[in-house]
Amino acid sequence: MKRFIIIAMLLSFILSGCSKDKTASVKKEEKQETKEEIKQETVIVEETDDDLSFFYGAWRTDGVVYNGAEFTMDQVKAIDDPEQFDAIFVINEDGNIHIGSFAYRQAETQAWQEGDEPDCIITQGAELYKKDDRLLVNIGEDGGLLMQKISDRQDIDIIYEIMDMELESEKETVKEETVEEEPAIAETADDVIRPEIKEAIDAYEDFVDEYIAFMKKYEESDGSDFSILLDYVTFMDKLQDYTDKMEALEADMTDAEYWYYIDVLNRCNEKMIKALD
Repeated sequence: MKRFIIIAMLLSFILSGCSKDKTASVKKEEKQETKEEIKQETVIVEETDDDLSFFYGAWRTDGVVYNGAEFTMDQVKAIDDPEQFDAIFVINEDGNIHIGSFAYRQAETQAWQEGDEPDCIITQGAELYKKDDRLLVNIGEDGGLLMQKISDRQDIDIIYEIMDMELESEKETVKEETVEEEPAIAETADDVIRPEIKEAIDAYEDFVDEYIAFMKKYEESDGSDFSILLDYVTFMDKLQDYTDKMEALEADMTDAEYWYYIDVLNRCNEKMIKALD
């Protein structure tokens, strides 16, 4: 079972106004509707002696807290899908908090109010605390989110701008990964003998010389030397391997290479015939 599934579910409850349909991009119409919601849901916060200016601005998920332990987003990625925890909270002075979910590619607006504890504000289903220079969002008994401040802006548009920017970046990355360069095909002139081809052909002739020498030794033996029998099996395997390699080379040979190969092959055949005599 995925480790942080309860936190992800609770986060989805906070974002209950968000569509569960993952859209490829955020439409302008949705932005306009959300802006209308802001006007309707604006809440006037009563003035208090506490300084809540720390909370104002845009915050983005920087980690996950689970059963008292803190996990970075890289650690979350290793055991779960980090996108379902990736969110932006934009807290403004007029009592609204805009919550954007990267999993749903949408945002909604809620009201917030000052909590009973110091350095705390509360919103639907969550308590937000100041934790050093980060924001701790408690969304259940098991844990919550750690958020890093990314901007002093307090408007909802920053959520859509970041989402659109990252979506375009993802598209570019996918495009770069899927575009395969056509392999360059080097054209070789017919009168050229490439060094690697000549080396392979010469290696074949060397093996034939070695094979003929072994066969003479094998014929002179009385069959009692077991090591010679093992060598015989090895040489037969090598002979088949060289034969296969040379046949494969023929398909890509230039005219000059082919005639050089034929010359070597004829020479090898003559050596074999002499060896048999």
